[in-house]
Amino acid sequence: MSHEYPEVRSGGSLMLAWQARGRCVLVVGGGDVAAGRILHALNADAKVTVISPRDRLSPEVAHRIERKQVDYTDRKFEPSDLDGVDMVLVAVDDPIASSEIYKLCKERRVPANIADVPSECDFYFGSVHRDGPLQIMVSTNGNGPKLASIVRGKIAEGLPNDLGAAIANVGALRKKLRKIAPTAEEGPRRMQWMSKVCERWSLEDLCQMDENDMETLLGSYATNEIPQFSEIRATEGTYEFDGSFAARGQAAYTLYWGVLSGQNGLLLLQVRQISNAGQLPLLMSGDIDEKNLEYARKNVALNNLQPRIRIIQSIPSGPLIPLDSLQLESIDFTMCNPPFYESTEEMLSCAKEKKRPPFSACTGASVEMVTAGGEVAFVERMIKESLALRERVEWYTTMLGKLSSVSVVVSRLKEIGVQNWAITEFVQGTKTRRWAVGWSWGDMHPRMDVARGVTTLPKHLLPFPSEFTLHVPLIPPDEVGKRLDITLKSLPLHWQWRPAQAVGVGFARGNVWSRASRRKSQGPLGEMDKGDDDGPAIGFKVQVRSDEGAGGSGVRVRWMKGRDTVLFESFCGMLKRKAMAHDDS
Repeated sequence: MSHEYPEVRSGGSLMLAWQARGRCVLVVGGGDVAAGRILHALNADAKVTVISPRDRLSPEVAHRIERKQVDYTDRKFEPSDLDGVDMVLVAVDDPIASSEIYKLCKERRVPANIADVPSECDFYFGSVHRDGPLQIMVSTNGNGPKLASIVRGKIAEGLPNDLGAAIANVGALRKKLRKIAPTAEEGPRRMQWMSKVCERWSLEDLCQMDENDMETLLGSYATNEIPQFSEIRATEGTYEFDGSFAARGQAAYTLYWGVLSGQNGLLLLQVRQISNAGQLPLLMSGDIDEKNLEYARKNVALNNLQPRIRIIQSIPSGPLIPLDSLQLESIDFTMCNPPFYESTEEMLSCAKEKKRPPFSACTGASVEMVTAGGEVAFVERMIKESLALRERVEWYTTMLGKLSSVSVVVSRLKEIGVQNWAITEFVQGTKTRRWAVGWSWGDMHPRMDVARGVTTLPKHLLPFPSEFTLHVPLIPPDEVGKRLDITLKSLPLHWQWRPAQAVGVGFARGNVWSRASRRKSQGPLGEMDKGDDDGPAIGFKVQVRSDEGAGGSGVRVRWMKGRDTVLFESFCGMLKRKAMAHDDS
């Protein structure tokens, strides 16, 4: 019997992830190249010893020595320095001395790397992409280090956001699973179950997974089931509000409005929460078809929802979002389930193309299924109305039945100047998929997992990433949180930090962290100026957590409010410098 096996391709390196934790690594040299080698070894939790005359030290190496992150001897290399060493990294501008050190290492069978001399290297340093526990190395086997860096950058650009966080969560879940199924006999079943979790849950799901989600998910291990992430969250009863809406109205009450519009009618949702009256939400639903209206009224009555739902009749030729005729000054959101098809022929043709018949019968009337121009033309009407209504509606949202329509709608939104939009995907069972697009003329941003919920779209169609993640090696979360709290409290902005949860929320009127701004500042403000009608230019949420898989801490910054992407990037850069700083100054 013949078999097809992989072809041997000689000339490569054996790519390994060497566990250097606690290993003794000797670095000979103290310049810039040595500094890079030292950082790589420290990131791998190795014990690093540096041998170099003090006058040859770069500022970074001197800093490592001052912070006692490495052991240091102020002299040139001596053969006895190899005693008890597991690895040697040489980075000196002396080819003869470097070769002599390499020969000594070969005699003692100690692996060595001589910088810029491939023939005297037992291994190479590649270009590494790091995202928490995720490490991806690109090596050209010593042929082109700069090219390796370029290739690594291209690979990193194509990776999903927060991939490292998803991997860290999977690692935490594995540890918990080992505690409830610790025996060797359970090993194959554990591996199979974890594999199913990674296959069934999306990367976004794995990234969002928290401690409560893990405990709920582990409860299904005994039955070998893998519930969907949405099912896990549904059992928890509540979701964290994503901050994409601002409450409208006065302090005495909070007013929420919503409109659901389609070719066959309009649904108006008003949820009013009055502190002293406890009034129930009010829902107004409309239709252009008399039979549909009749069934709608019966359903409301059968469910005793008359105090909360009111049925109204829509006007087909009227606007989709008739705020003026409904005497509404503003609403919080619209929802739309448009007719998908341009014609009955297209609808029937799409049905024939399906590989299997639907599990349920279609009960939609023709006015609910077909419209001139299809769903894209219908949503275009909403887009045009949004240009006139602007921020009278805080969020416009619509469902789409075709993935191709998403690109068309988003491109149109960008053409008219929308800078704040969101895309997500709905999956029913294993086959049926629908998509949703939302846009806002306001400056409140949804969570990134909500706004960038479709990974199959080109990146230029996705909204600007509203989250920034940072790994801070070697520094515990309490220390990182303290640094950031001190930093933000010293600036003229509104900031509230909860140390028990390691979470803080803040608002600023501009780039108050720049040197120019700090020179002008007269000191921190206790609260924001109530007289400024423009409001804050940026709102943000900062969360610090332990990053056990990679060692150190993880910082996540969420952009909650604002229009200036450069301002958000500047803020994240400032936080990164402060978090990575070596003192609190």
